[in-house]
Amino acid sequence: MRTVGEPNFTRPLNEISFGELLFSLFRVARRFRLTIQPQLIMLQKTLLNIEGLGRELYPDLDIWAVAKPELEAILREKQSVEHAARDFREKLPSWLATAPEMPGLLHDYLRKATRGQLETRIASDDLARLRREHERSHQRTLLALSGGALSISGALLVAMESGPWYLWGFSGLGAGLLLIGGWLLLRALRG
Repeated sequence: MRTVGEPNFTRPLNEISFGELLFSLFRVARRFRLTIQPQLIMLQKTLLNIEGLGRELYPDLDIWAVAKPELEAILREKQSVEHAARDFREKLPSWLATAPEMPGLLHDYLRKATRGQLETRIASDDLARLRREHERSHQRTLLALSGGALSISGALLVAMESGPWYLWGFSGLGAGLLLIGGWLLLRALRG
């Protein structure tokens, strides 16, 4: 992200193309398979509108120089000692309320960790998608193995001219196994 944004920090508005900037951001997001939040898309849309309006009103405006004092004020407020102290004061009562339970929870956690009984639960759309892909892959593997085994069994029965139910000089069971095995292999390939 830095390589996309930093070259524009010292340039005036008439030299910055937010369209190209956004295109570069989308390209980076696609390259690393990042999901783009709707808020970011709305921000990018706003930036495009600002670019058009800014170019009409004041094309030589250095947006970063104008925004720098505001951004510094916001960062000072968010990263200040007063802000950290206020956060600490707000969270302290809940921390103190749960403090008596901590030794027991820590003991239970460590006991489960040493016994190998820890479970991780992740509720995520990506995890669900990965699980579905894994199940489909597993099913295709089972179909391929079953189809291969049935095809080999059928081919052996046909080649050895053995087995019950002869049809046209071939083992009916062998031919049936070959057909079923071939069908399962095709299903696995189409997956």
